[in-house]
Amino acid sequence: MARISRDPDDTPIAQKILAAAIRQFGKAGFEASLQDIAKDAGVTAAGVYYHYTDKRELLFRCLEWMASSLYEACKPAESIPEPDRALKFFVSTYIIYQVRQFAQIAPMYASLVHGTRHQQHRLSAKQQKALRELEHRTLDLLRKIIQSGRTQRSFKIDNPKLAAFAIIGMAEHTLNWVDPAGELDVTSIAKHYAELALRLVGASEKA
Repeated sequence: MARISRDPDDTPIAQKILAAAIRQFGKAGFEASLQDIAKDAGVTAAGVYYHYTDKRELLFRCLEWMASSLYEACKPAESIPEPDRALKFFVSTYIIYQVRQFAQIAPMYASLVHGTRHQQHRLSAKQQKALRELEHRTLDLLRKIIQSGRTQRSFKIDNPKLAAFAIIGMAEHTLNWVDPAGELDVTSIAKHYAELALRLVGASEKA
């Protein structure tokens, strides 16, 4: 593996390139040029190729980071024994994390990570499969929470998987309209959506 260079601030050059790619893909989608990414990162085009094979790998690494980091943020929900509290934590964290972390790259996130995936053909079959597996980890985590609530009779829901898809879709949509700097507080919005999720799964009133 090639040695990762560092800048005076001790930030790995590969990481700076990835951050620049996220910004540029957010602005222009896959049409963002390697030249623009290199300029944003403060390196040469040759510097980009030193760390990444091509633009497709850069795109994949961006999406991989987004999917993985979102999952890791929500993962603590699985250690919460009460299904209602676990569901609240998952939904609130999902919304707060994606809005605060992904707001600047919403166009890329909406078109490539969620929704129609109409540009994922830009990735290789292997890369697409890897992303699906990452996405499914988050979905499965939510499904297990709902299934646990169903088993404990805390939730009145017939199809946990379908409910998980509905809640994920509801939470994803906030990225399209919530402004982290707007009048509506993100934390309050997340709390409200968590309550909506509880109603969707038929949680008991005590929840």
